[in-house]
Amino acid sequence: MMVLTDFLQIYLSNDEILLERSILKPNPERLQNINEANSNNTIVQVRSLDRSQNVTKANSNSDSGKNTQRESEPESEGRQPMFVLHVGPGKTGTTTVQNGLKKHEAELLQDDGYEYVGDNSGILGKNGSTMKAKLQELLCGGSDHDIIGSNEFLALPASGYLQEWIKVTNVSDVCGGVRWDVRVLVTDRRIFEVFPALYNQRYKIFRGKGGYHYDHKEWPGVGNDYRIPTMPEHLETQRNDTEFIWSRSQEVYKRWSEVGPVSLFLVHQEGDMFARYVCRALPGSGLCDKLTRAAAAGATTVKAANPSTRYLDHDILGVESYNRGLVHASDKRFPLSTAVGKRWNELVERNGGEETGNHFLPMVCPDEAAYAFLYDVSKRTEEWAVSTFAEENGVAVDAVVGTLSDFEDSWASAKKKFCSIDAPRALELPEWREFFESRRASFELG
Repeated sequence: MMVLTDFLQIYLSNDEILLERSILKPNPERLQNINEANSNNTIVQVRSLDRSQNVTKANSNSDSGKNTQRESEPESEGRQPMFVLHVGPGKTGTTTVQNGLKKHEAELLQDDGYEYVGDNSGILGKNGSTMKAKLQELLCGGSDHDIIGSNEFLALPASGYLQEWIKVTNVSDVCGGVRWDVRVLVTDRRIFEVFPALYNQRYKIFRGKGGYHYDHKEWPGVGNDYRIPTMPEHLETQRNDTEFIWSRSQEVYKRWSEVGPVSLFLVHQEGDMFARYVCRALPGSGLCDKLTRAAAAGATTVKAANPSTRYLDHDILGVESYNRGLVHASDKRFPLSTAVGKRWNELVERNGGEETGNHFLPMVCPDEAAYAFLYDVSKRTEEWAVSTFAEENGVAVDAVVGTLSDFEDSWASAKKKFCSIDAPRALELPEWREFFESRRASFELG
């Protein structure tokens, strides 16, 4: 009998039960479908990543614990070695995926026969224009194991790189007859959830002529450093930039389709993200089964990486005070930003731990036109992602929508993330003016 606590998603299509491990919250209708399938001792088919092969397993084997049988073993006659390549794009959960694959690297190899070749720091590299020699050597040399890798820097590679990839993996005479079954996985996350992360990535790092480093150490105009714009300012800039790619996952999906079959992974499906990712990338694997059971029991398999953009607000407020002459000449930008952050947290605690509606932290938010633009572009991309995912899995669009977190609820929650500190208004408050005046006085006293 199938284990109900796995919360396995079952879809009925053309009298065939298609199963995807989605780690979903219990739903009476879904559980009823599962029970009906169990009572009929139905054979369940697991759709493989590239939709070209299926695994057939009897329900009687579903309770057996770890399942180490993959779609076919590497040594099977005529079987090409498999390369599962996750190409992002960035800010769609790639760090969570990479941390999880690294954490389970040993058991992936031992139990499932997949060698994890790393992320952008490994042989996959950061350069999407030419293939790394070590990667080409690995592909041409063959492998006793299947391979899985994850690198968001390969999201939109140059056409030359794609041609190299096609030649090395698919043209038999290039690598002495060695060919690979390449399966590309693209992750999709709602644009209104991605944009704050892109803003954070863009401005947390100072990029100058001498290279780049984390944090802004010099005042604007010194050493090519600059004032960090507020989130609404940045949104307005990108909104009017015709070169900015809003449909990121869609562009990546299209680009890699030149190589071969591409599958989509929806970050905003409900449930444990890394467990769902593994089951999407490596269906039928022992690690998929293990993570599914852990998630069903309430465990978090890998902690998601969701850095806050608030420390950019700290810098914005510090720079505004500098521009108003409230900062001593000996004070430095990054230490001041750190001190502002400490004061910020004190004011949050004074307001009962709340930032929203905090009198001490006045905010500036996008105007309605900017919000409408962001909503519309997110909605259009969501429609593409849902229809693409449905087509890949042979299910109805409504069935996919039913597995997602609610779009409107997520949008309502995300809107406040597009607001930044209104620095001019904040400096009119005695709580902030006294803070900066006191800090300046401490420098003057020596």
